[in-house]
Amino acid sequence: MLDPQVDVPFPESVVQLFRGDLGQPYGGFPEGLLRKVLKGATPLTRRPGAEMPAVDLAAERARIQQRVPHPITDDDLAAIGTLDRNERTGPDPDTFNVA
Repeated sequence: MLDPQVDVPFPESVVQLFRGDLGQPYGGFPEGLLRKVLKGATPLTRRPGAEMPAVDLAAERARIQQRVPHPITDDDLAAIGTLDRNERTGPDPDTFNVA
């Protein structure tokens, strides 16, 4: 598998794991296997979420609460926050059942 002459089509989930999207294992991955899986891409060296911008949770709750007829719980806010964000408007509670 480590032979550079043999192309191995790794699934995207394996590439994400080796890239560090799920964190880094203690001691890292074997260097040869890391190069083979990533095919020249640079692995993350920090916690995966470290590059994400901070979110003002109180402001997000207030913004969402204006559009939903019942109180927004912490669980609702956490669930909505995991959805893909539009950089200008944030998560859209109309597309997520927060009942």
